[in-house]
Amino acid sequence: MELAEHYERLYEKLLAHGSERSGTQLGQALELPIERLAGILNCTERNAKLILRRWESAGWVRWQAGRGRGNRSKLSLLKAPIRIQLDRAVDSVLQGDPRPAVGLLGSAMLSGGHKDELLEAIAGFFRSSSVSGGSSPIDTIRLPTYRPLPNLDPARLMRRTELHLAMCLFDPLVRLDERSNRYVPHLAHHWERVDKERIWRFYLNKGVLFHHGRKLTAEDVRFTLERLAEPSASSYWGAFGNIRRVAVKGDYELEVELREWDPAFLPLLASPAASIVPRDLCSESPEKFAASPKGTGPFRVAVNQADRLVLEAFDHSFRRRPLLDRIEFWFIPQLYESHSGAEEPPEQPLSSFQLRGYPYPAAQGRCWQSVSQMDGGCKLLIVNAGKHGLLQQEEVRAKLLGGIDRDAMIRELGGNRSVKADYIAKEIEELRPGGDADEDQAISMRSMRGRLADGIVDESEKSRDERLTLCAYRGAGNEWDAEWIASAAARLGFEIEIRLIETGDSLIESAEEADLWLWDQPIPGDPEFVYRHLFLSENGWLHRARPTAMEERLTEALSDESDARRRLLLWRQYESIQREAFRYLTLYRWEQTAAYPPEVRSVSLNRLGWVNFENVWLRAPDEVSPEE
Repeated sequence: MELAEHYERLYEKLLAHGSERSGTQLGQALELPIERLAGILNCTERNAKLILRRWESAGWVRWQAGRGRGNRSKLSLLKAPIRIQLDRAVDSVLQGDPRPAVGLLGSAMLSGGHKDELLEAIAGFFRSSSVSGGSSPIDTIRLPTYRPLPNLDPARLMRRTELHLAMCLFDPLVRLDERSNRYVPHLAHHWERVDKERIWRFYLNKGVLFHHGRKLTAEDVRFTLERLAEPSASSYWGAFGNIRRVAVKGDYELEVELREWDPAFLPLLASPAASIVPRDLCSESPEKFAASPKGTGPFRVAVNQADRLVLEAFDHSFRRRPLLDRIEFWFIPQLYESHSGAEEPPEQPLSSFQLRGYPYPAAQGRCWQSVSQMDGGCKLLIVNAGKHGLLQQEEVRAKLLGGIDRDAMIRELGGNRSVKADYIAKEIEELRPGGDADEDQAISMRSMRGRLADGIVDESEKSRDERLTLCAYRGAGNEWDAEWIASAAARLGFEIEIRLIETGDSLIESAEEADLWLWDQPIPGDPEFVYRHLFLSENGWLHRARPTAMEERLTEALSDESDARRRLLLWRQYESIQREAFRYLTLYRWEQTAAYPPEVRSVSLNRLGWVNFENVWLRAPDEVSPEE
């Protein structure tokens, strides 16, 4: 039995409420012969004396041995067990391990003051620091998050945090330059169309290294693109199904042949899903690769366990070596769950640098800085078009989705829920049609509106009394959103049962039982790729089992349109029609914020609302002025 457990047993026997000496105060001397102590601890007198010495050394007790006839031994207990647990937990945090402190957060013995003390220690741990590392410090940032990240395979990633990590660990062939809004070279330094329709040729940079030291070749690109079209290996197989053939022409040259001409092929290749993976490791053990992938990005996975993910700078990144040396993500669901039973949701989700949104004394009163932006995606409430039931009737969907007051939802739930969304992508919402050509496009699309219902199963005989099931991932504010939606639906005459899906399970696999999905749709890059996957890919959230003439017209129009802006306008018009049919409801956009202490520099947010870790650097604390 551990020393602290022995002490707790003695405390419970002597001082706890209802014990044999209840009411005795800490520090008060109690007559306690050594034989009596040995009996309580269920050990020999010799071992009892050894335990006493260790307790005294730790400052937990004061022992006065009775010497001579009539002088009895006396013991004073100096600390309550919870105080000992707190001290040891805080000491563990100072030694670099927050897990005992986090585990103690759920103890029923904690008072409010104890909890504040514990949270202050935990908050102190999650600070940027320069850890001693031999001849030079290791610049480290530690972040809490509420869930493990067991799968980092870019072909499988759809959630915001994982997509961000894919951008840290991997590289695609091309990338979108956000200043010019043009696609520029990345792993491929040049590309060209061999014919005007379907064949693209790519030329790769030489000397690019994967994290395990092997050079990237055209075979890795071929393997990646072919794998993305396989349903068993990729969550995006529908989006990449237009690839007919990938032919390797040399170590650094390859051709990609498409089944049909696609003017939006480059947005596909620039997506996080199309990150290039090493053929050898990924084919040898897909599960092992998913947990500890090897890419070419500026950071590499050093540790990925149930309690933490550790990224380290990749010295040979072909982009640029990061200025940070190490990033630690600690999975601490208790920090999130401590708010899950509250009447009000926390002000901020627990993610990048979001310590200031929680009541940590260490974060109060400091000159923290912040950056913020509006999310480019939104939270969606999606009707499962593939499930037979009540919501296959458009008038029923209109009553339910049309009756949800999004402004009230934002106002009542608060936090970082900022503005209601009218379109999935903020970039598409902000597009404004102009000119006769755009108007002709709109008329052509809206002529298909009458056929919209063709792709939805009609089951009008279904009872309006049936219970609906709403499925959502646990976390990301979904608990509060789902409860609010269920309450709003009840006022409209609908009964909704909520099912929260755990991390590691697939939300899309709930299709057989879900009438509704609550989904946070990020826009990691060009919205055209996201829209194509959502609406036109066979495994997209909003894909229809029986595509209508309107989808066929849209596909044809997108293929004929070479101008990227005009293609986005087509998507805008198509989405307007979908919204009018209440196939889904765009709820709100997050106000994305990163709060950080003054020693953290060059903080900016990417499209996913996460910090661009590649650019962050640390300034020595003694170089930071007090007003900073």
